[in-house]
Amino acid sequence: MGYGANEMAKVIQEIMNRNMSHLSTPILGTIQNNGLKVDGFPSVFSDYLVSEHLMLPSNIMGSTPSGEGNHPHGPSGDHEQEEGDGRHTHPSTEGSHTHTIPTPRQLRPLAPGDRVLCIPINQGNDYVVIGRVVPNA
Repeated sequence: MGYGANEMAKVIQEIMNRNMSHLSTPILGTIQNNGLKVDGFPSVFSDYLVSEHLMLPSNIMGSTPSGEGNHPHGPSGDHEQEEGDGRHTHPSTEGSHTHTIPTPRQLRPLAPGDRVLCIPINQGNDYVVIGRVVPNA
């Protein structure tokens, strides 16, 4: 290649490096009692961000207004519906009531010992936990 082509290649490479420098590589970590321990780093980060879907409560309360009956759930009161899709009816005389809906295990809040996938942001000064990771078993 000629001198001009080499110079142009250098300019293109510099532009690409500058535009790609903000991208971060995901890294594994572990939730601990006192914060986030990122693999390969000696310290624990007590201040980190968490994707909102990993902060749902362990149980969600759902209410059924009086006269409405079709809704899914497992055992409740004097009736049980464990088979099929869990749909059943209540007589309108039962009135309104609430049900505890367990949050799926995959969406429960993070707990010490959970392995997580993190993305470093702000030149690696902060971390965002974007998901819980588990062994493929």
